[in-house]
Amino acid sequence: MESLSIFRRQVDRSGIAVCLINLGNIANVQGDYEWARACYQESYELAAAAENRSQMAINLLNLGSVARATGEAITAEQQYQASLALGREIGNGLIAAAALDGLGQTRLMLGDLPGARSVLREGLETAVALKSSSMILTLLASVGRALAGQPLGAALLFLALSHENTPHHVREEVLAFAAAEQMTLPDLGQPGLDLEEGVRLSLTELSAEPAI
Repeated sequence: MESLSIFRRQVDRSGIAVCLINLGNIANVQGDYEWARACYQESYELAAAAENRSQMAINLLNLGSVARATGEAITAEQQYQASLALGREIGNGLIAAAALDGLGQTRLMLGDLPGARSVLREGLETAVALKSSSMILTLLASVGRALAGQPLGAALLFLALSHENTPHHVREEVLAFAAAEQMTLPDLGQPGLDLEEGVRLSLTELSAEPAI
């Protein structure tokens, strides 16, 4: 907050926007979604005024995350779609992949399994093309949730949970999902899928017609 006050006194709009993102991230992790939303929204408005499309896309991702966390699935989908469009426009594959992941999770919330599978496949293909292991693992965790109830789903969740390159917040989401679904995952340290095999099996499954 002190840094934000300094940037405001200096009328440093770029510094304010970045500081607001950081504060929003902290609030988001702590579950203070209204404060997180306020921070991201102000940061987005500053970025839009400066025509900083990358920062706009990041804020839209964050706003989508808050909307999803608070059960506002339609709003979340709109914000992820807008972030995806900006990510593609500026050629930022990581933003596009993250937006596709958010869209996939949101469509799962809405009960749209075919729609979720489609965007998660595209997101995973994007992450693979970028050779970003952390983003690949983020997408594989979402695919695991989409395939919950299938052996592959559990294997992907375990892969995401056990891999050293999985982002911390993704591990936390996997644990929360497994607890909510009363899933029993293998103990860490036991053998499971490797990353390459997880990607191959996921893309094969996501490219197939879902069972009715």
